[in-house]
Order: sequence, then C-alpha cells, then structure tokens
Amino acid sequence: MFTIRWVARVHNFTGDVEKIPGWFAEASAQAHKDAQPLFDENVRKEPPPLTDDDYPLAWTSLRQARFVKRKLRLEGNLPYRRSHLLATSWQFLYRQHRFSAEFEMNNTDPKASYVFGRSDLENPTQDQQRFHAINGWKTATPEVQRIGRFIAEQTARHLTNRLRSISSG
Repeated sequence: MFTIRWVARVHNFTGDVEKIPGWFAEASAQAHKDAQPLFDENVRKEPPPLTDDDYPLAWTSLRQARFVKRKLRLEGNLPYRRSHLLATSWQFLYRQHRFSAEFEMNNTDPKASYVFGRSDLENPTQDQQRFHAINGWKTATPEVQRIGRFIAEQTARHLTNRLRSISSG
C-alpha cells in the first residue's frame, strides 16, 4: 500500500470566516452609498415644469378635472405651483442585520401613487394619472427595481473583492 496525503490549510481560515458578516455589512453599506446618486437622479428628480404647450391637461374625465381644480382652488394653488413635496418625500433607507441588509425606497406623500403609480410589480402604472405620465413623471416601480438590481450587483462586487483578499493576503 502506498498513500500520499496533502492537507491544505488556509492561514487563519476560521478567523476570516468569522469576518464575513462584517464584510457583508461593509459591502452593503457601500452599495447603498453607490446607489444614492442613481436614486436621486432617477426617482427623486422632477420633470421640467409645464409650459403653455402642455395645456390643456389630458384629464381622465371631466369629473377628475373639476375635482382637482376645486381642490387646488381651495388650497389657494391656482394657477398651480409645484410644492416639491413629492420629490422631498422620498426616502431611501438602509438597515443592516447580522446576515442581511434591508433597503427600502418609499414616498410618504399621500398623492404619490397618483403621480408615480403603485408599488405593484404586476401593474406598476395602476393609479398613475394619465396626465402625470404624459407630462414626464416616471412610474416609480421599474426605476426602484433597476436600483435594487444595482444594489445587489454592487454588494456582490464589494463582497467579492473582500473575499479575494483572503487568498491574496
């Protein structure tokens, strides 16, 4: 009988494995920072103000036009001026857990679904009013999904770079 046995050991492997949750936390926190400009540019950004060429608005019904004009008149906002509340009501939250990270993008303004559509993967344009879509307001769900994919890719990239440091260092 003849046997040759090799035992390969990674220097301080246990110590390195114990560091992985911390590396994941660093990677996901960095991905959140990387995604912030993308979020600001694609979700928080308002379309240009309306011009005379954008009128009359494409109301869904005469009833809708009357309701909105009456509401704006009661608020003292006719002619209409943007409050920028929709853009400033967006939140891009990040919570770190031991083995996971949670990213949340939401808009707390009650009118958000009428402007951005629903956070419904099946029907993201539901509730978005036609004149908002025509006048440049993006449906939020596809944008948020795109940013979510970017976050996942960035987290994986940052974590992979840290893991490579085990073999090279």
